[in-house]
Amino acid sequence: DSLGRSEEAMEYYEQCLSIQKKCLRPDHISIGQSYQCIGCLYYGQERWSKARESFKEALTIYKKSFDDNHNKVKRVK
Repeated sequence: DSLGRSEEAMEYYEQCLSIQKKCLRPDHISIGQSYQCIGCLYYGQERWSKARESFKEALTIYKKSFDDNHNKVKRVK
């Protein structure tokens, strides 16, 4: 990112995701949100393949809780 702190942010998101996976059910919306944030960081770094993988994980989780017209689903499609 423009402040050069995207790597630091990625570390925190990955730590958060690791904790969430230990404490929450696998399809919990918070895990989906973490995948979405990680995807956004990858997207900002132009790491398209990694961004796509993260968005796909988020979408899988979101679709278990929301219909296709929900904003969370639309954002990661």
